[in-house]
Amino acid sequence: MEIVKVDVYVNFLGRRGWMSKKVLAAIDGGSQTAKVLDTVISFIEEFEHTPELTVLYVNRSIPFVDPAGFTEVDVETALDKEGSQVLSDARNHLNSKGADCHVKAVSGDPAEMILTEAKIHDYIVVGSRGLGVISEAVLGSVSHKIIQQAECPVIIAK
Repeated sequence: MEIVKVDVYVNFLGRRGWMSKKVLAAIDGGSQTAKVLDTVISFIEEFEHTPELTVLYVNRSIPFVDPAGFTEVDVETALDKEGSQVLSDARNHLNSKGADCHVKAVSGDPAEMILTEAKIHDYIVVGSRGLGVISEAVLGSVSHKIIQQAECPVIIAK
């Protein structure tokens, strides 16, 4: 008996036909960020034509009230600085692997902001915190909400 190797070609036709594909990688600077970036690199290598890659960082809106009125920390500026650093590190990581990207930082609810940005993308790549069933039910999960509501395919990096 002869074993025949068959190469499987996956057609990433998607919503835009044969036009350039757009991939959104959503990161938060946490432990899953490197996994998301490595997953997106592996994913885009499967395309015949290099897709347009956008890396999105969402600053979760954090209400901060200083009851004494002596705020020495500008929370908004600190979050913006953190986001800039996370995106700079992501761009450097992707560039070192031969991938080019656009970066974008927004503020708000992470799931809502990712879903809004995803409306102009063909694929979303996000991380998973690995919450258990009970924790996810109590705390909610950004990736779970994205899977449920996205209008395009979602890849979860674990």
